[in-house]
Amino acid sequence: MRRTTLAGCGVVIALALTACSGGTEAPEENGEASEGPVESTAFGPDCADLPSEGPGSLASMAEQPFLTAVAENPGLSRLASALERSGLERELAEIDDMTVFAPVDDAFDIYPEEQVRELFDDADLLAYLIGHHVTLGEYGSRDLVEGSLPTFGGDRINTAEKDGEYTIEGYSPVVCADVRTTDATVHMVGMLLIPT
Repeated sequence: MRRTTLAGCGVVIALALTACSGGTEAPEENGEASEGPVESTAFGPDCADLPSEGPGSLASMAEQPFLTAVAENPGLSRLASALERSGLERELAEIDDMTVFAPVDDAFDIYPEEQVRELFDDADLLAYLIGHHVTLGEYGSRDLVEGSLPTFGGDRINTAEKDGEYTIEGYSPVVCADVRTTDATVHMVGMLLIPT
């Protein structure tokens, strides 16, 4: 199974990409994943950048599975490419309820182009990184106030909220929260979540 293979990539990813990650103690895990409405209640500064209608709009995404919604969203094109190159598409397509912390295209631009190119050339490394952005079960913004969530890749990510602003791992801002697809809750994030 890919998760076992990917567990060994943690040290490599730390060398491939450099990011400031919060080394704070993990907060206690929240309870059950929340059941949100099918209708989108998305909010955040980058939600306004989504198309108002048609492919990539909140209404369109709410009627599509996650993989299709990402592929049609102009602000998530690099994530769509990463999903395809990582080989995770088939596994993720079989999950009915997940939460994805989806890095927007600008999140990849923070890192040197050469490092990003090397990452995209290594399918296992890329799959490990993407797996760190996915949790099993759907978690809405109310579940992100303070918690520690298990990832698809087998580790955990920490979430926090302060003054109405949400961050993941202490450094990556949630720029559009509570985006719905038919099989996922999507929180768009402004930085890649780097496994430690």
